Amino acid sequence: RTISEMAYKPFRISDGPLTVRFLRWPTLSPNGATLAFQAVGRVWLMDRPSGAPRRLTPGSFAEQQEFAPAWSPDGQWIAFTTWDDGVGGYVWKMRVRGGAPERLTTEAGEYVHPAWSGDGQTLIVARGAGTTMEKRTLTADPWWDIVKIPAAGGQPELVTRVALPAGSEPSSVARRAILQPSLGPGGRVFFPEFQSAGRGLKTVLVSVRPDGTDRREHLTLPAADEMSPSPDGKWVAFEEGDNVYLTALPM
Repeated sequence: RTISEMAYKPFRISDGPLTVRFLRWPTLSPNGATLAFQAVGRVWLMDRPSGAPRRLTPGSFAEQQEFAPAWSPDGQWIAFTTWDDGVGGYVWKMRVRGGAPERLTTEAGEYVHPAWSGDGQTLIVARGAGTTMEKRTLTADPWWDIVKIPAAGGQPELVTRVALPAGSEPSSVARRAILQPSLGPGGRVFFPEFQSAGRGLKTVLVSVRPDGTDRREHLTLPAADEMSPSPDGKWVAFEEGDNVYLTALPM
């Protein structure tokens, strides 16, 4: 046998029901009754504890991929982002009880990880540098902008830019390359930032006001991937080495 004969084996992909083995962005509704998550390129809802998953968006919604569902504070809306390799992505919102998705951004971009303000009037979103236009992936972006968008839709407004240290390559933070901002006490915007530490990098939890001012560094960890404060600002959860930890948050 040749190598090509051994490597190729035709098989049929069924169009019937399938067992999903990989879920992303699981997030509970404010009342804890419903779980939103992403699987096979779509956002789904499931009533706890054992309801049947149902798709959030209608079957006619033709966007390529749906990502990162985020509940509004009143539990009535879910914001999410989309991606299409040929067009780019947008930020959307949709009523949980049904209807048509509403597009909040007019210009395509690399949007991910929306988060609602406490009053439900604004969304904080990470927007990539645009390396996908060079046929690379989101993990190759050397910087991310945190932008805020009116929940009714409108032009994104820059909060702050989060860049890798000078001389660092995106490959050095491949596991944690896509920025995930969050909102904490006082409406402050929190995000992990990578800073130089000898020959490597350290992860610093930083926060700014919604207008990008009053920068504060709260906590430094040697190799954390994701970091997020609790709503009351007393704790921070972080992921490091495939484990999740909780520690007090210095303000």
